[in-house]
Amino acid sequence: MRPKEKHGHATNGYSPTYQSWLAMKSRCFQPSSVRWQHYGGAGVTVCKRWLSFSNFLEDMNERPSGTTLGRIGDRGNYEPGNCQWQTNKEQGKHGSSNGRAKLTEEQVHCIRALYKPKARRGCSARNMAADLKVSFTTVDEILRRKTWRHI
Repeated sequence: MRPKEKHGHATNGYSPTYQSWLAMKSRCFQPSSVRWQHYGGAGVTVCKRWLSFSNFLEDMNERPSGTTLGRIGDRGNYEPGNCQWQTNKEQGKHGSSNGRAKLTEEQVHCIRALYKPKARRGCSARNMAADLKVSFTTVDEILRRKTWRHI
């Protein structure tokens, strides 16, 4: 039995809680993650206890609908006492008025540099959109140069 199946969060794909846990680890430990430079690359890490999904679930409980994992004050590491399930609005200090993140020119360059069609095993537009907390349409329009044409 694979580890993800032991906690019952693999039925019909991954649960939202498990997806948040995977995304947290990706941001902190995988330099290929679009957001790594702002997390792992900036020294943000995950406490040893949370390397186990079961411990993370015990501390954070199930992810409520309409929320994502956020660090309190967007500071410190991912650890008990410093994280909570937050709405887009609560995480919106870097975002626009609609709760979506605003992209920087550097992020747009990264989207274009890291995108590879599935056949070439690069970053998918959907994964980049999720990592950046923007819509798939935004990433798609950047890739097709419908927006951010000047760079």
